[in-house]
Amino acid sequence: MTNAVLTTTGAPSPENHAAILARSSTHAETGTVERQIADARVFARANGWAVQPQHVYVVQDTNGTAPLEQRGDLAALATAAANGEIKRVIVQGLDRLTRDPRVALDFIEALGRHEVIISSYATGDLIDARRIADATQEA
Repeated sequence: MTNAVLTTTGAPSPENHAAILARSSTHAETGTVERQIADARVFARANGWAVQPQHVYVVQDTNGTAPLEQRGDLAALATAAANGEIKRVIVQGLDRLTRDPRVALDFIEALGRHEVIISSYATGDLIDARRIADATQEA
């Protein structure tokens, strides 16, 4: 049983378009990126979510404290969300976003403004970025 919503053509609806975000914080962790992507693909298939090749983002920097706009694939993923290309981001866990809590919050807020949900395949947790964006707007 999946959560897939199909269009009249049988293709997944835009609500089921997902992105994968993998991150390596050191050069020694390069092998973990491939594992993160493979695990996220299995999780996406199990939930009926479509992941297009252009929506697999890999952040392989060693500077987890750089601001969002300087974090190549992280910024590109936020742009894909802004363009309505994805409605879900699949990650191993929130610690794969960044070591800097402010950058993580900026990223989550950016996704939330565009109705995107973050899903952890490792824990099954859902981070409803929409609620976080709403809360920060009210503060």
